[in-house]
Amino acid sequence: MKAPFVQPFSTLFKNAHTKIDIIKYGGRHLVNWDDAVLFRPFWRIFWVNGLGGRLHHNNTTLDLTPGSLAIIPPYLEMKHEHFEEFDIFYMHVDIEKPFHTYPEIFQIPISQEHLLLVKNILEDPYSNNFVRQAELQSVALKVLMNLNVDYFKLDSLPNKISDVILYMEKNLHAYLSNEVLAEFCHMPKNSFIRLFSQETNIPPQEYLRNIRLDASANLLAKSKLNIEEICERCGFSERNYFSRVFSKRFKMGPVSYRKAEV
Repeated sequence: MKAPFVQPFSTLFKNAHTKIDIIKYGGRHLVNWDDAVLFRPFWRIFWVNGLGGRLHHNNTTLDLTPGSLAIIPPYLEMKHEHFEEFDIFYMHVDIEKPFHTYPEIFQIPISQEHLLLVKNILEDPYSNNFVRQAELQSVALKVLMNLNVDYFKLDSLPNKISDVILYMEKNLHAYLSNEVLAEFCHMPKNSFIRLFSQETNIPPQEYLRNIRLDASANLLAKSKLNIEEICERCGFSERNYFSRVFSKRFKMGPVSYRKAEV
């Protein structure tokens, strides 16, 4: 089995024009924090102004403190624990793929510069100007660079597979059967399915469904499109089916997901 090329965060951001998308951010006073399992296709960054909460993943517990930022990778299942009232700042960050799930919650000290920005957002959570967006992108960049973990695992995929994945991502709304994808690769269908599954460890239609679900989750979080419009944009022809597979992947339905801020 070939060894993957491993690239840490700090190297990636220094050597590439990496897109950082702030999906959602804000601040809330928490009196009650839902303890449901949370599962997101993007990074989450938390700061709190008190000692009233904890995060749990598997057998790991992380106390939230005013002197640090908590960073949760995509696809990490996590539970909240809340035992006192506190204010929380949260930021949801999407960055360029490919990425690989990193099975750990991180905690790093918060700088005075970032602490000032966070407190300004908590005081004025509804401002959404260009300067604030740029400041938040800068915070996200510095926070992720400071992790310096081998998160991106860029396997050397065959050109046909990397090209068809890019084709999927650009045409989520379209009818993309295995026959269509195999024709794009100029391969017999069975050979295409076998090669794709061998290189990605997942069948092409399951891979396609997952990236469609990820795209729909981001639209639910950052847009005002209704669910029917999101279904259309992401290639789901039937709302009930979309709701069912969305709930299976994200542990809650699309409507609840849109309402769940942190």
